[in-house]
Amino acid sequence: TKKYAKNSAAEVTEEQAKRTVINSVDKSKNLSVYPNPSTGVFFVRYKCEKLFNATIVVRNTFGQIVYQGQTQKNILELQQTINLAGKPKGVYIMELNTGDKKLTGKVVLQ
Repeated sequence: TKKYAKNSAAEVTEEQAKRTVINSVDKSKNLSVYPNPSTGVFFVRYKCEKLFNATIVVRNTFGQIVYQGQTQKNILELQQTINLAGKPKGVYIMELNTGDKKLTGKVVLQ
């Protein structure tokens, strides 16, 4: 098991680091992914207090990119429709890269 942080107070394993990232995204009040679960079309909304560039990538459980959006530049709010109609049912990972942050979330297709 890889160690990601080590100091006198704590050691963080790879699994703990992954859980922390997912939990922090799930609690983010600035990021919304809806409807979830979805039948193929869903919406991503993200707000920030400073200008940012945004790129969205959606991956299947094998890590393959199934959707990649155009970069939107110098925005305060992102509202994007993502269409995965025709893709197999299952869990997908949505990644929102804002330049200084990378937010991830699960999307379930039914």
